[in-house]
Amino acid sequence: MIARQHFSSSTDFANWCKINLDGTKSSWSANGKMQAGIKSLEFGNTNYVEEIKKVSTLIWENIPVLRRIWQTSVYGVFPNVPAYLRGEPEHMFNQQDDYNEHTPIKLYIGVGSSAGISNNNLIKRGAALAAFASALSEIRPVTLTPYSYASNRSYTESSVTSWDISSSPLILSDIAACLIDENVHRGVCVEADFTINKTFPGYFEDNKDEEKMRRYLGCQEQDLFFPQVYLTDPWIQDPIKMVKEYLSKYTTEGDNDSTF
Repeated sequence: MIARQHFSSSTDFANWCKINLDGTKSSWSANGKMQAGIKSLEFGNTNYVEEIKKVSTLIWENIPVLRRIWQTSVYGVFPNVPAYLRGEPEHMFNQQDDYNEHTPIKLYIGVGSSAGISNNNLIKRGAALAAFASALSEIRPVTLTPYSYASNRSYTESSVTSWDISSSPLILSDIAACLIDENVHRGVCVEADFTINKTFPGYFEDNKDEEKMRRYLGCQEQDLFFPQVYLTDPWIQDPIKMVKEYLSKYTTEGDNDSTF
């Protein structure tokens, strides 16, 4: 059985946490970590913004530039004579932004983690994913949906907690809070999973089963899915390489269209 709780924003999630979490179900919630994580969700976290900017600087040449193309319109700068003679209403040429319809617009990013993942690795991975999302948003509106998944030992009871991050525009301090802050990953998410699941949610194996997790989360085919962090996660091993590869794959920059 899977228990699912989704929130429309970080603020909504934070408000739910204030009411429903008591900080007693996980040792990670102790010493003010849960309260610090809730505050981070509510107000953002500027402590890690520079980490995101550092990654963005290293991949600046790969950040896509939105191209403008000529398309027919009801108004424009010069006429499309054949269309005019046929009596078509869109008989003018006008420049418009080239938004490729296949560019992913929703990113599901796992933020819970096991105790084997160091805080430095959480920062490294989170900053890289945040830089990727920020770069992608330059050519397409992006919705970020962080999620935390956990299950009991027998995998008979599981929980998924997820929430959307406001993306008009993407605010780096909000992304940093959700994708990097250990207090959110561990202080809040584990406690939330424990509260929703009602059993000890200390196992994450299903998280690597993308098909199953997409079903749990309600992902659409075009959505991008990133599992929760694990020890051999490529976004830890070589985060800059991963950002560049994903930008190349999911944008239309360059001579070849390598869009998803």
